Order: sequence, then structure tokens, then C-alpha cells
Amino acid sequence: MKSQKEKKEDNNTKISLNILTENVDLVFKRKDDTNEYNEFYLKELEEYVKKYLKNSITKTQMRNIFDTFKDCDSNDKMKLLKPKLMYFAGRINKNDAKKFIEQLILLTDEMRDESDYKQLQKLVETILAYHKYFAKD
Repeated sequence: MKSQKEKKEDNNTKISLNILTENVDLVFKRKDDTNEYNEFYLKELEEYVKKYLKNSITKTQMRNIFDTFKDCDSNDKMKLLKPKLMYFAGRINKNDAKKFIEQLILLTDEMRDESDYKQLQKLVETILAYHKYFAKD
């Protein structure tokens, strides 16, 4: 059972489980609104990790996902991101973590060029940093 305080926090939170796919233009920095971009990366992603990821994905799993993005240094390797992420999603049992990886898969489909890939890599690195801080294991 959730306490009244937790219920109130849940109701006040605007952070959606689908925050990544709902903000494709911000993920890939296709908007020139710096304030909105900073709000997304500095506040909304932090809340997303606290609410959905800190207890649903292990630090090792998160690091493996980040390493997959970090190791892509060519277009051929970038094309293999989707099947690798699908593999990770297939191994995860918790719904919030699976939804996170499914969103990353959808974002790989939205990539247009190397700039988009670099932005997606930055997104995963940001989420990893927040996760490292908030996750318990």
C-alpha cells in the first residue's frame, strides 16, 4: 500500500513511462529551444529514472546497455543496435525496464544520421548517470 504522500507525489508527477518516445525532437535535439532541452535532460530524465528505472533495472544491465551504445563507431555497428537492444529487452523481466529498452529500440528507428546517434548516445549516458546515483544495487 502506498502512503498518502507517495500517492500525492504520483499524482503531481507529469513524467510518463513513455517520456523518451514522446519527446523524440528533444532526444535528437531537433528543436532550438535550449530551455526546453535543458529541462528535459536535467530534470525530466532525472525524475524518469527515479520513478521508473532505479528499482527495475540493475546497474550492470544499465551499464551493458550504455556499453552497447559506446562501442558503436561505424554505421554498420549502429545498424546492429536494434537487435542488441531487442536481446536485452528479451532478457529483462520487469515491465518498466522492458519499456525503457523498447523506447530505445523505437528511437534507433528514428535515427536519421550520425548526429542523431550521438544525441541518443548522450541520452543513454545521462540516464546511466542518474541511474548510478539513484539505484540501490
